[in-house]
Amino acid sequence: PINNKDLKLRSPGHLRLLFLSRISPMKNLDFLLRALKEITVSVELSIFGPVEDLIYWKECIKLIHKLPSNIKVIIGDEVPHNEIINIFKRNDLFVLPTRGENFGHVIIEALSAGLPTLTSDKTPWSSDYGEGLKIIPLDKNKWIEFITNFSKFDDKLFIKTREDALNYALKYNTNNSPFKKNQDFFNFVLNI
Repeated sequence: PINNKDLKLRSPGHLRLLFLSRISPMKNLDFLLRALKEITVSVELSIFGPVEDLIYWKECIKLIHKLPSNIKVIIGDEVPHNEIINIFKRNDLFVLPTRGENFGHVIIEALSAGLPTLTSDKTPWSSDYGEGLKIIPLDKNKWIEFITNFSKFDDKLFIKTREDALNYALKYNTNNSPFKKNQDFFNFVLNI
C-alpha cells in the first residue's frame, strides 16, 4: 500500500498534472494544452523534457499563453534520472497524449512510482489492472472529461488510483521478468 506520508495530498478540484517527455510533435503536448484550455477546474501542469523541435515548442508556448487563469504551467528542463521519482511523487496524474510509442518507458516508470497515468491508445499498453493506467483515444472531449472527473477524486479514491498504479507496475514487472520469460520458454519446450 501507498505510504500517505510520502505523498503530497491534494484537495479535490485542484489537480497536478505531469508531462515528462521529449518536446516533439510525436509526444503531442499541443493536444494536451488545447484540452486544458477548455477545462474549468484548477490545474497545475508541470512540463519537463528536452526540446527536440524548437518550432513546435514555440507553438506550445503560444498555447500556454492562451490558457485560462485556472491553468498554471510550470516549465522545467530535462530531469536527471535520479530526480524523476521525486517529480512523480509531487504530482497527481502523469499525462502522455502520445501519437505513438513502441513501448513508452516513462509510462512504467510513472506507474512504478505509484503515479496514475493517462495516455493515448497509440501505445502497446492496456488498462488491465484497476484505475492506475487509463488509456483514452486522442479525442479532446474525452481527455477533458477524464481530467475533470479525476480532479474531483477525494483522498480515498486518489490513494486507490495510486495503489492501482503500483499494482499495475508490480504485475507487469512480475509477468515480464527475465525469470518469468525463461520459465515460460522452459514450459513451452517441455510441452512440445
